[in-house]
Amino acid sequence: MDNIQKLNKIMKYSTHGALMQAFVVDRLLQTCDLILSNKDEVRAQMEASGMASIINPDAWIGCAEELKTALS
Repeated sequence: MDNIQKLNKIMKYSTHGALMQAFVVDRLLQTCDLILSNKDEVRAQMEASGMASIINPDAWIGCAEELKTALS
């Protein structure tokens, strides 16, 4: 099962109904806010952990910006 299928299943078939959709969207927005309010720290942590060799920190931050815009 790929990520889209997993999210589709979670959003459509949760035992908690539409509350799960609100939970997922809220958590996504909170994560975006955390990343966007700490850009320098995010870059530094990604560099220190080696994650920056796999994912460009500016692209990661760009994903947070795009997702926040899409969900807002």
